[in-house]
Amino acid sequence: PSGYHRDLYTRAGYPASRCRVLANPIDLTPYGEARPPQPDASSPLRVLFLGSSGPHKGLHVLLDAFAALPPGAALLRIHGRDAPDGRQALQRRLRDLGIQDRVVHGGPLRPDAVPRAMADADVVVVPSVCAENAPLTIVEAMAARRPVVASHVGGIPELVRPGVTGLLVPPGHAPALTAALRGLAGDRGLVRHMGEEAGRHSADHDLAAHVDTLVGVYRELRAARRAGQDAE
Repeated sequence: PSGYHRDLYTRAGYPASRCRVLANPIDLTPYGEARPPQPDASSPLRVLFLGSSGPHKGLHVLLDAFAALPPGAALLRIHGRDAPDGRQALQRRLRDLGIQDRVVHGGPLRPDAVPRAMADADVVVVPSVCAENAPLTIVEAMAARRPVVASHVGGIPELVRPGVTGLLVPPGHAPALTAALRGLAGDRGLVRHMGEEAGRHSADHDLAAHVDTLVGVYRELRAARRAGQDAE
């Protein structure tokens, strides 16, 4: 689902001619009614993190970055599976940082609740410190017309176009993430513009188009197999 993943295979010895990138798809329909991000710079920027609280997802980086924002600049909502002792550890961390009043820990979401969560956010953050392949969270945010602030690692840069559909920051670099969020909190026009661009790019991940392309690949393989059999 990413050029990054394809390159891992080819470096391991798989022939490049037999590797094809086909982006992860989603059903875009449930996301079509998401409202545009709010333009009012006087209200806090609504930030969404959707993912596991495991350290590889970088939630700790986001919390450090969020704590450095001016009070009232943003609100953070967290959804996802907790690592062992994750909820208690998160609550302690929020208290230590003094941001417990600006962060809501909503727990896991059912898949059919994700579009609504995206619609209730202005910006989605994917602060992974691991080499992500092709996170569906980014595709979902794009479908909801929400810009993404994400780590420049793995296959993520293939999904997020800096200044167009979102922003990229170095993985694990909380000050850079703080700067990105502060900039978006003060420029809601940019938030809205990047969200609309993200929505346009989400067409590249349409489920029906993905299935058509995948079926086409199988047809190519079948035709090649038959041609080889005829040649024999």
